[in-house]
Amino acid sequence: MMWRKYALLVSLIFVLSLTGCGLRDDNPSRNKREDSLDMSREGSVEPSSEPTLYPWDTAWLVYWDGEQDDELSNIREDVQNVCLFSCLYSEEGDLIVPEGIDALASLAASYSLPTVYLSFTNDVRHADGSVTQKDASFLSLLWSDEAHTQGTVREMLDAAHASGANAIEIDFENIGKAGVWQEFVTFLETLLTCAREEAMPVRVVLGSDAPVQKISFPEGAFYTVMCYNLYGTHSGPGPKADFAFLRKVAEKFSTLSGVHYALATGGFEWDGTDKVTRSLTQAQAEEIAAQRKRTPERDEESMALHFTYRDGLSRYTVWYADAVTLAAWQQEIISVDPDANFDLWRIGGNRFE
Repeated sequence: MMWRKYALLVSLIFVLSLTGCGLRDDNPSRNKREDSLDMSREGSVEPSSEPTLYPWDTAWLVYWDGEQDDELSNIREDVQNVCLFSCLYSEEGDLIVPEGIDALASLAASYSLPTVYLSFTNDVRHADGSVTQKDASFLSLLWSDEAHTQGTVREMLDAAHASGANAIEIDFENIGKAGVWQEFVTFLETLLTCAREEAMPVRVVLGSDAPVQKISFPEGAFYTVMCYNLYGTHSGPGPKADFAFLRKVAEKFSTLSGVHYALATGGFEWDGTDKVTRSLTQAQAEEIAAQRKRTPERDEESMALHFTYRDGLSRYTVWYADAVTLAAWQQEIISVDPDANFDLWRIGGNRFE
């Protein structure tokens, strides 16, 4: 897909979207976007330098990155809500709230953000300090029976209140690999019932493989689908998303009530054996390119940037996203789902100017 498709869009006026529990039909950002899209269809506009980034409904803040304040300050007018990422569990099923969550909550409070989600993952910390990420087999401990389910939900609500958050995010992944989609839905129904009693919004992160055509996900939650992981630690070099992948995801999920589309910043570095050596923010990738005197090239099928370099006898490949990439990804999704709302993974290491 050629870049000129995106260059034809006129600049949009940024308008903040409503809080995470608002109805999308009343979203002023979406209405403004539709006006601008209509304008671009009616007349021929000379190509501009870049497409415009639309506002983010929710952006993630991670507890291990202590340099997010300046970036959040720079894009505050284009971020409606934030998510504090994340809580995890012990092998025995005990909830662990990392110390850094309090600092994130204080940061969010300083910006008077309307909705602050506390995120819960199925990452498991072992006795030796190591962590297994996205362990779906562990989830049976949390909802093994009605009493355990109620206890898990109560613990989540209490942790959110204690942290200063006023909403909950569930980021349980690899559900399909464990074959527990229906158990997950039952858990969500219990969570939503209890959260509703305390006027606490709930959002649920779904992988692009979620069987939304076969499983009836409960209403009352916002669902955000991860529009990334096309290439990464499981594959050889490539972008986190490309246009064909984004169209496929949007076509699949646009019928899900309250769906948001989460886009990912940064990228990865692969070695000569196509193995990921490290994840990178945009700033880190650009620093490597500068040090190695490499000029990144932009891929037309994804608008992601990439370059290769050598270190001695070893050859490395880097792919990453910048603001131009993110804007192009947004436009591709909007071409399928004009009502799209967007979430940002994540604040930190980006250059939006």
